[in-house]
Amino acid sequence: MTYNDSVHGKTKTYLTVLKLNDNTVTRSNMIMIKIGNNNDSDVISNTNYKNGPLTNQDYRVALVLFTYLEIKDRLVDIRQSIFSQTPFAQSTVKPLDPTTNTVAILLGVLLPVIVLLIITIIVLVIQKRRITKDYTDIPVNNLSSIPVRVEDFEAYFKKQQLDSNCGFAEQYEDLKAVGTAQTKNSALAMENKGKNRYNNVLPYDSSRVKLSIHGSPFDDYINANYISGYNSKKEYIAAQGPLPATVNEFWRMIWEKHAHTIVMLTKCYEQGRVKCEKYWPPETKLYNNILVTSSSEIELEDWTIRDFTIKNVKTAETRNVRQFHFTAWPDHGVPETTEVLINFRHLVREHMDSFSHNAPAVVHCSAGVGRTGTFIALDHLIFQIERENMVDIYGLIHDMRMHRPLMVQTEDQYVFLNQCASDIIKSRIGTNVDLIYQNAAAFSIYENVQR
Repeated sequence: MTYNDSVHGKTKTYLTVLKLNDNTVTRSNMIMIKIGNNNDSDVISNTNYKNGPLTNQDYRVALVLFTYLEIKDRLVDIRQSIFSQTPFAQSTVKPLDPTTNTVAILLGVLLPVIVLLIITIIVLVIQKRRITKDYTDIPVNNLSSIPVRVEDFEAYFKKQQLDSNCGFAEQYEDLKAVGTAQTKNSALAMENKGKNRYNNVLPYDSSRVKLSIHGSPFDDYINANYISGYNSKKEYIAAQGPLPATVNEFWRMIWEKHAHTIVMLTKCYEQGRVKCEKYWPPETKLYNNILVTSSSEIELEDWTIRDFTIKNVKTAETRNVRQFHFTAWPDHGVPETTEVLINFRHLVREHMDSFSHNAPAVVHCSAGVGRTGTFIALDHLIFQIERENMVDIYGLIHDMRMHRPLMVQTEDQYVFLNQCASDIIKSRIGTNVDLIYQNAAAFSIYENVQR
């Protein structure tokens, strides 16, 4: 939409400055743009966009960066253009000088949110950002997303693998800065620092899981974030492995968030180091007000399944919780085969689906980002393939990293997810079933646990 659309009441949101950037923008080399100065030299010629004057009201801004711009009928063709857009700033600001109705804004490439109107910078075409379009013949409309149709995925996958996974490496590199400018004030509070396993894995304030407060205002802190899934915005809680001092908070989180499913993706000890405190008892143990009783344990080759009864001793209410402990995943690495993790995911998902989508599954490894992010992405990915006939692993990780830092922590894990997609699609074509995890052995294992 344009400034004139706004003047005529057709829209409250419009694109105002459409500017080509001929120079590399860095923190030390910024672009000064005046919004509302009615100077059309800031706008690409032969377009309908106008840097019209602002009125004395509140404005918010989003920044859009194009790596490929297509103009059609004097307007941006959003179907053919390749671009990335930040969320609108939460805060609002009025024009600085009401007499001239202009606002000056400094734009840096790394600034995630900019306060005022929609500003657009056109960046010269970057070949690596056009990889997906060239490989799949699918227009990519937003650089926070690289969707590929299922029928095109195998050709895309093979080309991304060329030169030692060069295409995947470039995509993964572009994800590094996603979400990193968000605040982590609660995690950095002196009273909460000891609750964090790793200093570089801290939950964002905007999506962190908040517990109840029993006295101190810091009682609500736990190193965990909500992560959206295919079915709901709070489908998962991505958490660090509990520390000795946070086991009570972990069980309080399970209780307060009505979680019935725990997915553990690390061993307690790996390579001579403690990766996660053993937070469940051999029989029964009281964790503050939550009494946890171990009722069964089935140990298999690649995972162990444990059932717990948890009771709130204050209310006498009891619930059942199942822990799915995957033991065949090396730290910072990937499982030996995609099939074993897909089978495991099926068991977890079947249990999750027996409860309301308002009951999140708690997923954790050691830091709660690498293996945790990979598992959550796989679960979401399978829904994409089944229900949308689409694969968008880049978009899934982009979204997760807006909720918790470092989700899918290594390039190998990123490539592994793409391999999972390839194997799932091949199995659907080759065996005429939905997914390769739907086999008799998987169902048999699940039924044995139920007994």
